[in-house]
Amino acid sequence: MAIDHTVSQQLFVGASINHAERTSSSLGIDPVLGTAVRTNFDTDREFAEAYLYYTLNENINLKIELDYEDYSEPRGAFPPNILSLETYRLPIGIKYRYLSNLIFELTGTYYDQKGIFLLGDQSELVGEDDFWLFDGNITYNLPKRYGKLTLGAKNIFDTSYNYEDRLNNTSVLSEKQSTNLYELTDERLIYGKFTLTF
Repeated sequence: MAIDHTVSQQLFVGASINHAERTSSSLGIDPVLGTAVRTNFDTDREFAEAYLYYTLNENINLKIELDYEDYSEPRGAFPPNILSLETYRLPIGIKYRYLSNLIFELTGTYYDQKGIFLLGDQSELVGEDDFWLFDGNITYNLPKRYGKLTLGAKNIFDTSYNYEDRLNNTSVLSEKQSTNLYELTDERLIYGKFTLTF
C-alpha cells in the first residue's frame, strides 16, 4: 500500500507499507538414515518508508526520508542466517543549485540496526549499532545539455560501523544514488563520474 500527496507546489509527501513472505528450501542429510532431506522454510519481511521533499526556492531543495525494515528467517534455514534484523534508516539531504549548471548535494544518513544471527555452529550472535554517514557531491552540467561531470565523496568522515547491508550486498547499482557504487562504504571513498549525452 502506498500514498503520494502534493501538499503544495513546494511540498511533497508520501509513504508506503508492504509485507512479503517467501518460501525457500534447504537440503540437508538425515543423521540416522544418511539420506538427503529437503526442508522448507518461510522468510518474512516487513518494510515501510516515508518521505518529505521541500523546495525552499528555485535554488534549494530539502529532503527527509525514513525507511524501516523488519526481516527474519527461521532457525531451520541453512546457517549462517538472519534470525531477526530490525533496521531504521533516516537520510536528510540538501541540494543547492548555483546559477544553472553547478549543483552541490550533501546527505547525512542515520542508521540504527539490531539483529540476531545464527552462525554455522548453531550459536547465536546478537549485534547492534547506530551511526551517521555523510555523502556529498558536486555536479557540473555541461553547456547545451551535452552531459555532466560529478565529483563525489561517500562516508566523508571515514566512519567505522557494524551493519548488515542486506539490500545492497549483491548489487553494485544503487538507483537512489544514481551511481555504480555501493550505497554503503566502510571507508571514505572519493569518486568521479562523467556522463555524455548525445
